[in-house]
Amino acid sequence: MYWLVDEIGVRSWWDDTQNHAADLLYDRLRDIGFTEDRLKTQEFTHGGIMGRNIMAVVPTVAETPEIILIMAHYDTARGTGGAVDNASGTVALLQLARLFNDAEQDFGAELRFLFTAGEEQGYYGAYAYVGSLTRDETERHRFVFNIDMAGKPNDLDEPGRAYYLCVSTEPVSTDGYDAPAAAENAGSIAVAETKTMLGDLGEDGFYEPVRAGKHDIVPFRKAGIEALTLSWRCISSARSEGADYDLATPYYSHTSEDDLYYFDLPSLYHTTRLITGATAQLLFNYHQ
Repeated sequence: MYWLVDEIGVRSWWDDTQNHAADLLYDRLRDIGFTEDRLKTQEFTHGGIMGRNIMAVVPTVAETPEIILIMAHYDTARGTGGAVDNASGTVALLQLARLFNDAEQDFGAELRFLFTAGEEQGYYGAYAYVGSLTRDETERHRFVFNIDMAGKPNDLDEPGRAYYLCVSTEPVSTDGYDAPAAAENAGSIAVAETKTMLGDLGEDGFYEPVRAGKHDIVPFRKAGIEALTLSWRCISSARSEGADYDLATPYYSHTSEDDLYYFDLPSLYHTTRLITGATAQLLFNYHQ
């Protein structure tokens, strides 16, 4: 969290620091045990600017394996160090990559840990990844687990604000609130089962499945790949009246105050436990 938020800081599409963050992520993945042959860098351009996705792979001996993709975007909106959005998701994904790599097991599926650039401007990295897949690879993607805002603000200056942990299985599309209604899928079931085991995670409420947010699973859902986003959100007036969208982003997001001072570290710890357990449960559900 420290080197992403304080050392690098703003990691927006227009700043060189975004690629500096990609370099550091690559080095960090190598430090925690991923060899060069299991690390991949995908360069892509949008509007004349080059971005990079970084991916680590835990392989399987299966010849044509199913693929479970776990992802988070490491970029930020302009003008923010992005502690909540999305250094928290990036750190959670690094921890998952380390844990599943350290297990030194064949999980019966290929695990891919993808760190994307350009999410805030339009899911550029996610679109680049989906666009690079062969038809066979697309069909072998059994599930995409997106981690966006894995922690919440601590609200030191304004205590009492409520935060909710949400599982979104359908994003709000870029054209408005016209995405399909949210529905249970394999990932949301795995999250719910793990949440039952873990109990209280410090949230004021738990919602799943919902249709909320504009985030990196948009390209995957358009390609017909099952996916979800796990994130902390606030209740909006539309949600309080029963709608399955308009779960607002946490306070301070996309502002200069989304920093470590206002970040609630325990929420990241609890959410990472949930993500780790849900990933293991997802693998078990697919391969039992």
